[in-house]
Amino acid sequence: MHIQPIEKRFYIILISIELIFVFWSKYLRIKINLTIHENNLERMSFTIREIEENDFENGFFETLSNLSPVGGINTNEVLKKEIIKEIITNKDYVIIISEDAKSREVIGTATLFIEQKFIHNGGKVGHIEDVATRKGYEGRGIGKEIIKKLITLSRERGCYKVILDCDEKISKFYEKIGFKKKAIMLRFDL
Repeated sequence: MHIQPIEKRFYIILISIELIFVFWSKYLRIKINLTIHENNLERMSFTIREIEENDFENGFFETLSNLSPVGGINTNEVLKKEIIKEIITNKDYVIIISEDAKSREVIGTATLFIEQKFIHNGGKVGHIEDVATRKGYEGRGIGKEIIKKLITLSRERGCYKVILDCDEKISKFYEKIGFKKKAIMLRFDL
């Protein structure tokens, strides 16, 4: 069996983890993640901005469907226009997208909702929802940059905290960005 050079480097990195992990686990974990990204992922350029109506034709629903089924809304032009109009005119509701600089396709998305409170001296809370990366673009830093952008927007709009709910299997992704497990989430389906 012939091993390609990239696989040899990856193999050596994994052996290094096992041997030295006990002593420098945090440092090695960060360094190894960077090495894996440099070796296995092509660099890409993308922009992050607020959603526009023409993003529906550039892969918004395909990207969102990597999170959860979107149903028939992607073919219902009237409903799409009503929803985008409502979102764009609501200053406390923001959908941002990540757009591939070459293809102009939507490759990531997330929603920020700003909640006005009475507590915390009338403070505001940013709620992050519907974080999705287009299939095939996972692991390239798109989601991380989207979350960082939403945190910045929350700070600029006067929020005292930003919260989100996620599946346990991806909580480490958010913890690396700085989120902390704080409470449990309960859900009542209607």
